[in-house]
Amino acid sequence: MTSADLQDRLPSVYQPDALIRKQDNLADDLQDFLDRYGIGKKKADGNSAGVRLHGKILLAEDTQMIQKLMGTFLHAAGAEVMIVENGAEAVAATSAERFDLILMDIEMPVMDGREAAAKIRASGINVPMLASTAHEGNSFRDEALRLGFDDVLTKPVVRHLLIDTCAKYMVQGIDQCPV
Repeated sequence: MTSADLQDRLPSVYQPDALIRKQDNLADDLQDFLDRYGIGKKKADGNSAGVRLHGKILLAEDTQMIQKLMGTFLHAAGAEVMIVENGAEAVAATSAERFDLILMDIEMPVMDGREAAAKIRASGINVPMLASTAHEGNSFRDEALRLGFDDVLTKPVVRHLLIDTCAKYMVQGIDQCPV
C-alpha cells in the first residue's frame, strides 16, 4: 500500500498541513499554545505562572527542540538564557561569563554533563547547577549530587517544575507576581 492509497482511505477532513501553524517565530507560537491550553501551569494554590526569574541561566542541551522548549519557558519567566550545545561549550561559557544558574543535560556529545560538571566545580564555580536528564531514580540522583549537581530535573520537561526548581535555586533572583 502506498501513501497515496492510504491518503485516499483517510477522511476528507484530514488535512495535516492545516493542523500546523507555519510561522517564523516558533518560541512565540509555542508560548501562545501553552498559555492558551494551560499546559505545564499549576493552579492557584502554587501558581508558577506568578514566579518571575531574574538572572542569567546557562542551558547546556544538545537537542534543539528541548533547547527551544526550555529556553522559551525560562525566558517567558523572565530569565536571560544562554544556550550551548555540549559540555565543552558550557565549561568555556562559565569561564568567560557569570551565571546565576546552570542547567546541564547529562548525555551530550563532545563532553557530557558529568565531565563538564566536574570541570566547572574544579574551577571554583559554585553557582547552583541542575542536571537535566531522562534518567530516573534515586541511584542517578545520588550520582548527580556526588558529581556536584545541586538537584535533578527529569525529562520530559514540565513547565511549572522547571520554573519552580530554578526559582528555588535562584533565591536572590525571583519575585512573586500577581496572577
